[in-house]
Amino acid sequence: NEGEFVYAMSVAVLQRDDCRDYVLPAPYEIYPYLYVNNEVIQKAYEIRMQGEHYSAVDSVFKVDKTYYIPSNYSGRYYTKHPEQFLSYFTEDVGLNAFHTYWNMDYPFWANSKYYNLKFDRRGELFYYTQHQLMARYYLERLSNNLGEIKPFSYTQETPLAGYEPSLRYQNGKEFPMRPEGMTVTHSFHTEEIMDFERRIHDAIDLGFVFTKDGQKVSLKEKEGITLLGEMIEGTGDSVNENFYGHIYSLMRTVFGHATDPKYQYDVAPGVLEHFETAT
Repeated sequence: NEGEFVYAMSVAVLQRDDCRDYVLPAPYEIYPYLYVNNEVIQKAYEIRMQGEHYSAVDSVFKVDKTYYIPSNYSGRYYTKHPEQFLSYFTEDVGLNAFHTYWNMDYPFWANSKYYNLKFDRRGELFYYTQHQLMARYYLERLSNNLGEIKPFSYTQETPLAGYEPSLRYQNGKEFPMRPEGMTVTHSFHTEEIMDFERRIHDAIDLGFVFTKDGQKVSLKEKEGITLLGEMIEGTGDSVNENFYGHIYSLMRTVFGHATDPKYQYDVAPGVLEHFETAT
């Protein structure tokens, strides 16, 4: 699995002291198809296949031996649905690259004691990063007159906004789109999410959490926000992963695979299921 290799190699280089001087290529250079739309990738394939016989069309131009392929996220093709007005933000190459690097710097699965690593304030930084991303997204929505984010309920059928990522995998399979008005199917995963949400809410209200051995740890101390962030992300350092779960990963899976919730039709993973495309 080449994706697993690239991820493991990148995490190892970023975490190991003896790899500190290594410089890895940017993720959008390794996997450009996860960062630019399929129209650009298709043109790049055509240029590669046809070589010097390629006729520059559709705004593609050549300078010396270099081809330039524009990628316009604000053109009419990408703004047929109001939500697509925000594609310049949600599909920004730099923002998605940041999200990729962040999850390599702070791999959620790693237990600091087991791997002898120090993730300084990982939970706090996770909480802060998600808060800032949501705040910026909210501002972009308001700037484009899209209004506030509508509340979502797992117990009532809440229609979701449609979304077409315009991305495809290296093997040519398209990233699944989300039809307008579809709802999340009730499943074991949604039950888990509701259980974990309730337990986390209770912990916040009570001001303490339960460890694996039943001990109480206060959330009102200096490390409280770090503990809370670790719980929500479900990291290897969570005080009680079995009880508080990994709600962040579960939600990305449920919404990312909403078009095939029971995995009956071999639908490819959605954009929310990849760190490279999850913003």
